Amino acid sequence: LVRLLDNLPASQRHTLVLHDVIGLSVAEIAAELKTPEGTVRSRLSRAHAALARQLVAESDTHLGALEGGSHG
Repeated sequence: LVRLLDNLPASQRHTLVLHDVIGLSVAEIAAELKTPEGTVRSRLSRAHAALARQLVAESDTHLGALEGGSHG
């Protein structure tokens, strides 16, 4: 998961960690980063979507390797 987080842009990664790991609210993050709440929501949405895409790609890669090995 850390490797996948490292693939995110810094602003998205920082926002996601503040929200999902530390547990700050959108309003608290906006105040901390001096950023509008809409920007925080957008960064969270984009970060979650990017992580989901990466996780699907990872699982497809691992499943493909397993399926390829089971036919040999």
